[in-house]
Amino acid sequence: MVQFTEELVRGSHLFALSLALRRFNPIVRQGANLGAWQIISPGKNAASGTLLMVDSLKDTMQMPSTDHKVVVAFRVGGDEDPPDWVAAVITPDTPDVLSHVAVRARNVNLLFVTCYDPEILDKLRLLEGQNVAVKVGAGGDVDVRAAAPGQAAATQAAAGGQHGDSSAQHMSGHEAAMMKLRLANSELELHHDDAASAPPLNDARYVIQVADFTRALVGSKSFNTARLHQLADRLPDW
Repeated sequence: MVQFTEELVRGSHLFALSLALRRFNPIVRQGANLGAWQIISPGKNAASGTLLMVDSLKDTMQMPSTDHKVVVAFRVGGDEDPPDWVAAVITPDTPDVLSHVAVRARNVNLLFVTCYDPEILDKLRLLEGQNVAVKVGAGGDVDVRAAAPGQAAATQAAAGGQHGDSSAQHMSGHEAAMMKLRLANSELELHHDDAASAPPLNDARYVIQVADFTRALVGSKSFNTARLHQLADRLPDW
């Protein structure tokens, strides 16, 4: 395994062409009467919070907050990790549905939608700083309207809480299971280690090679990738 499949795809001319074709999405959707909304992640079909306008979704990653917010982000790169206080994300951008942020949103039940109608976005600007409720209809339409704090709380409760709670439940269940996956009867073991049992980090280097990856220096994804590289020489040449 010399390269990840994603690296091969993103390095091709087809990927560059796909980025250019995204500009035609609004025109195609309008001609096909597909509506102004694309649902990347429906979450629990409802969310609520204070409306926050940001230039980029990355801006929220360094923002502290004590209350839930519905974020309107005009740029989404695809590699963001929305904080737990983000109740929903609305964007005119078109992130890849298989990007990190899209997959993450679906995993934690975060409502994440794209809006192609600039008039709707202009109306949302008027609601900045107010409590709003967001609902996803059965037909794929999205309704965003001002809501009193009590009504917003009721919407949140009906949705079963925000995505942070779902993520915590998922992680606790995963950690409790402590399941191991063995690949092709090899020595490779993919498992979730207890962070408290990891040895202290004594290496002061800023950059390390793949051969030097250990569980104390890198995360599980990087460590297991290194193990896959070690196994590559032992696989048959197909």
